[in-house]
Amino acid sequence: MPDFSASLNQNLLQGLTAFSLRPALHDQNETLTFAQLADRVASCSHRLRLRGVNKGDRVALQLRNSQQAVILMLSALMIGAIPVPILPSYREKELLHILQMTQPKVLALYRSSRRYSPMASLQSFEQQGIHVDIVLVEDLEDQKRQTRYLNLQQFCSPMETPPAQHLEPMSSDDTAMMLLSSGTTGLPKAIARKNGGYTYMIQCGCDIFGLNSQSVYFAVMPVSHGFVINCPGILGTLSRGGAVVLADQPTAAHALNEVARCGVTHTTLVPALLAQWAEVQQTAPRAIDSLWHVQVGGARVAPELAASASATLGIKLQQCYGMSEGLLCFNAIDEVDSIRFQSQGKPLSPEDEVRIVDDRGQPVAIGQSGELITRGPYTITGYFQNPKADLAAFTPEGFYRTGDLAHVDAEGNVYIDGRVNDSINRGGEKFSPNEIEELALHHPDIQHVACVGAADALYGEVACLFVVTDRQDITLGELRRYLAEQGLASFKIPEKLILLEAIPMKGIGKIDRLTLRAMVAETSSDIADVVTGRE
Repeated sequence: MPDFSASLNQNLLQGLTAFSLRPALHDQNETLTFAQLADRVASCSHRLRLRGVNKGDRVALQLRNSQQAVILMLSALMIGAIPVPILPSYREKELLHILQMTQPKVLALYRSSRRYSPMASLQSFEQQGIHVDIVLVEDLEDQKRQTRYLNLQQFCSPMETPPAQHLEPMSSDDTAMMLLSSGTTGLPKAIARKNGGYTYMIQCGCDIFGLNSQSVYFAVMPVSHGFVINCPGILGTLSRGGAVVLADQPTAAHALNEVARCGVTHTTLVPALLAQWAEVQQTAPRAIDSLWHVQVGGARVAPELAASASATLGIKLQQCYGMSEGLLCFNAIDEVDSIRFQSQGKPLSPEDEVRIVDDRGQPVAIGQSGELITRGPYTITGYFQNPKADLAAFTPEGFYRTGDLAHVDAEGNVYIDGRVNDSINRGGEKFSPNEIEELALHHPDIQHVACVGAADALYGEVACLFVVTDRQDITLGELRRYLAEQGLASFKIPEKLILLEAIPMKGIGKIDRLTLRAMVAETSSDIADVVTGRE
C-alpha cells in the first residue's frame, strides 16, 4: 500500500526552509528567494488566521499568474484551509455557481479588465444574497472607499517582522485542495482532494518528471489549472526545492525568451502551445539549451507534432493524461520515441487500476477501444456534496468513469482515442455543448440550435454552432458578442457558425451529433466564416 504519512504542507514548508538563499519564484516584477517567499507565506498565513480563517475553510482564488496567487495558495495550505483555484477565463455564470457550491470564506479576484469586471460580478452576487467574509482584490485602487475589500498585494506582502510559520497538522483524510472539474457535462463540479492521496500523487509525479532542487519549472499555462498546480507542477517543484517561473498569457516568443532568461528546465504545455513554441524556435531560434523536459497533455498531441517539436526544441517530450478527479498517466523519461510520440503513458502508481470497458461495462480485449474507468490511491470516490453526479460518474465497484475512449497495449501503455460523450476539448479546456445551446436559444432570432466540436489545427477542436433562424444576415461575430454578454467563458464561445433549415434529430428529441460532425468535416471554409446549409 502507498505511504500516506507525508502531508502536503509539511513537504512544502520543508522546501521553503531548506533552500533559503536560492531563487524560488520568478515573475515579471521580481525574483523571490525561498527565504523571501517563506516570509511572505508566513505573513499571509498570519493575516488569514487573524481574520478567522481556520482549517477546512475554503479560500477561492480567481487570479492570473502572479506571485500573489502562489503565496495565497501556499498560505492557505499551511494553515489547513482549502484553496479553490478558479480559471481566470470563467465569467459570471461559472463564478456564481462555484461560489454557491464551495461557499468560500475568502475570495481573491484579479483586477478588472476592459471586457470583464470580477468585482462588478461579485457586487451583483452580493445583491442576490451571496456573502464572502474576506474579499481580496488585485491592485485595488482607493482602498479607503472600498472598505468592503482588501488589497491583495498588501495582504501577501511580508510583515516588518515576519511571524513563525504556523503549520496545521493534517490527516490523510483531510481535504488539502478543492479542484474544479472541467465542466464536460455542464457547470464545474467541486473535487475535494484528500491530503494523503494528493500528497502521494504529487511526490510520485516529481519522481517521474525528474524534479529536484536544480529544476526550474515554467508555469506558462494558468496557475489555476490542476495540470499546472499538481502534475506535479508548482507544488511539486517547490516541495523539491526547485524554482518556479510565472508568466501571464505570454506569446510564444516571450515565453521562449523567459526560458532562456531564467534557465527553465521543465514546463507543461498543451499541444497548441507546443506547436507555437516549435514554430517560433524554428524561425527565430533562442538559446534554450536548459529546457529538456516538457510535459504535453490536456488533449492528444499528433505524433508528427510530437516528433518535430521534440527535434526543434531539443527536448525530452513526456505525454501525460489525467483528470482533476485523480488518475495520471505519464511516459517514462527513458521511454523510446516510438511509444513516447504515440501513447499517453502508463498509470503513475502501481496501485492505479485501469480498465477499458464496452457500453455494458464489460472489459474489452487488449488493443480494443472502450471507455476508460479507473480507481486508485489518489482518485476520488465521490464529488463534493454532489450525490447526483456520483451516480453518473462512478460504477457500483467504485471505478470513476472518465468519459474517455481509450485502448491499452500489452505493456500497459494507454492510448486515448476520443470522448464517449459529446464534450468539446479546445486546447485542453473541456466543456459541454449543452451550456452553449441553452444560452444561444435565448437569442430572440434563434429558433433552434446545436453545438459540436469542429477540428482545428491550432486548438485541436473548437465549438461550431448550428443555428435555425429566419435572419439570413445573422453573423458569427454577433452571436459571439451575445454569448459573451451572457457571461459565457471566452474559450467556450463558438468559432464557427453553420445555418440550417432544421437541426437533424434522432430518437425522441435527441440531436444527431454524428450527422452534424460529418457536416463540419465536409466544410472547407475558414473557421470564422458563416456557412449556410440552405439550398
